[in-house]
Amino acid sequence: MNTHCHSCGGPLADPHLKGSSDRFCRYCVDAKGALLPRDRVQHGIAQWLKGWQPGITEEQARDRAAHYMRAMPAWAKQ
Repeated sequence: MNTHCHSCGGPLADPHLKGSSDRFCRYCVDAKGALLPRDRVQHGIAQWLKGWQPGITEEQARDRAAHYMRAMPAWAKQ
């Protein structure tokens, strides 16, 4: 069993994050378990970053999210 989302790194053991896929959290997939488009996931990660890093701009948050996503299995080859 996977312990972390292959798209965003969220812990899949957290019932709040568990979705319809065994590889991805509920924020990274649609209702059928298909991975959401990269830009949509990047936007979600950017918003999460802005929530705990006050003062960063939208552009900085999106850049940091893109950098982070390159380390995730779902996005590493894209």
